[in-house]
Amino acid sequence: FQSCADMLRQAHELGLSVGDFFTAFWSGIHYVQKALISGKNLCVLKKEAEYQARLIDMHSKPIGKAYITLLQNTIDVLQSNGASAKEDEGKEVPKNNDLAQSVLFHGVLRTFWKGHFERCTFYAEKYSASYTEIAKLQRVMTLFYHGLASYRVQRNIKRRLQKQVAKNALETVRVAAQESKWNFANKVHLIEAEFYSSDQKNDDAKIAYDAAIAASRTSKFIHEQGLAFFF
Repeated sequence: FQSCADMLRQAHELGLSVGDFFTAFWSGIHYVQKALISGKNLCVLKKEAEYQARLIDMHSKPIGKAYITLLQNTIDVLQSNGASAKEDEGKEVPKNNDLAQSVLFHGVLRTFWKGHFERCTFYAEKYSASYTEIAKLQRVMTLFYHGLASYRVQRNIKRRLQKQVAKNALETVRVAAQESKWNFANKVHLIEAEFYSSDQKNDDAKIAYDAAIAASRTSKFIHEQGLAFFF
């Protein structure tokens, strides 16, 4: 994710330097999204998003404005203390299918990291129901968050474990890890740790949690390293 974000940032700067504003805008938007997923400092990322928003306003790009505003709202939610009205932005899904999927994905992202796991599963299920072959990375990350959230829901309100959700998540992330160990190995270990923990296999769970922490540290996903410590 970090390397992809860096390349998108370079593409954004190159687009601006040669007057290719279409490439510049969309590379900038995707840069902010990849940087967000990779755990970039939110204060730094907030400034980056504001910069992209100003450029988009200067050149009157309404669809670009919708996407960057979505990212800005997510950053605001993650930085806020307590509840935020922006967290439930996905309740009203736009007609544009690409944008609709992004809105639902951000609903998953916001509610997961705020610890509202039941709402996270709600958005993840809506996302899965509307998914088309547009944003495969979003789909993988949605399944990852959904799989982890299903365990938290089960533990918090004694709901029956959504085993199939977690199994689907693990299978998908394992496939992704074959393509990019750097980006997904830690996520495989973390879901496996939750599996073992839910089955009271505490020794196996500890090994998997430690592996998730080590892999997150290696890949510089500090936010997911913290998540593994928390779980």
